[in-house]
Amino acid sequence: SGFYWASGGCIYVGGDLRYEGSALKYISGRQARNTRAEKKSGYQPWQGTPLWMRFENTLMYACNRGLLHWGYRADIYRAEFHDITRAVTLFGESSLVDAIVNGVSGNEDIDMANEHHDAFQFYDINVKSIIVNTEFRNYVEDKCRTPTLAGTPANVNKDITCSWDVTAGAGISGHNNIIWSGPFHSDINKPQQISAVRNIKYTNVPKSQYVSLKVAETGASRFFNFIDFDGSATGEGRPTIVGSNQEWWHVCDDCRLEPTWNVWLCPKQPAGFPEREVAHIEVLTPDITVTNGGIQNPGSCRPAGNGNGNWSECTVGYVALWGHGPDHGDAMRSSPITSNAGITGIAA
Repeated sequence: SGFYWASGGCIYVGGDLRYEGSALKYISGRQARNTRAEKKSGYQPWQGTPLWMRFENTLMYACNRGLLHWGYRADIYRAEFHDITRAVTLFGESSLVDAIVNGVSGNEDIDMANEHHDAFQFYDINVKSIIVNTEFRNYVEDKCRTPTLAGTPANVNKDITCSWDVTAGAGISGHNNIIWSGPFHSDINKPQQISAVRNIKYTNVPKSQYVSLKVAETGASRFFNFIDFDGSATGEGRPTIVGSNQEWWHVCDDCRLEPTWNVWLCPKQPAGFPEREVAHIEVLTPDITVTNGGIQNPGSCRPAGNGNGNWSECTVGYVALWGHGPDHGDAMRSSPITSNAGITGIAA
């Protein structure tokens, strides 16, 4: 399933099948589902009580994506995913609970359409994801492989280890077969505090494969974050805030940079201080910054050149931690800010 399209899913919610006159018309993509209770007489569709589309006891295998869901709300309970490149792609307010995500089973990997896997990708503005009680299996850095023109794997070389540059364009997250990644392509839709995980288990997953952040000149990369509420996802053994590689996330000396993952790790509950949270603000300056609620508009700054991940021309300044501004030189704890409004960081 999904062989001819990298984002194709075993289960897909996002098409729209409707009659236009006597003709049956199908729109294949990105049709949102605002699932709500049956509306009362005279109510508009958006006035019903919000309801979550619920998937229970579902098995998906041999897909590029397991479940691809464009709806506003979805809950996935007791699901299994085997031999997939990504377990789920979720938008809106969604959760994955009591799941098994098995990147590679005993099947011959030569039969798989794509051998590189990132189990779950956190997304950006207004996409709220909760992952709880989930086990990830068999995510180990893979060997290099050259695809044929038809898109089928070929030329397997078991003696060469892929060497991915996490600052370049190799793969979604920088290197292959990892568990947690994030978006990097856009500067407009910037992550807020919208992602949380708890009670995560790994089987045959080296620690190097837990997290990977693709470093790019975008707000999506700079403000990447999620909260590991019990330390099980990061292996820290305590509630931990995960932030991007920017020194902006280095809020105190009890934080540490994990260079293998390109992220900062900070205790959520520092000793003797209030609990830390992640906050998001938008600073609006006339003729300098624009906001659009996550929708690209003509006032938004555009990427340099024609490629994703390079929005350097949009930079208008920086934001720095108190006491770690320009006079600290290379030790400055800051992040660039752009004309696309939005700043996310730790509220200590």
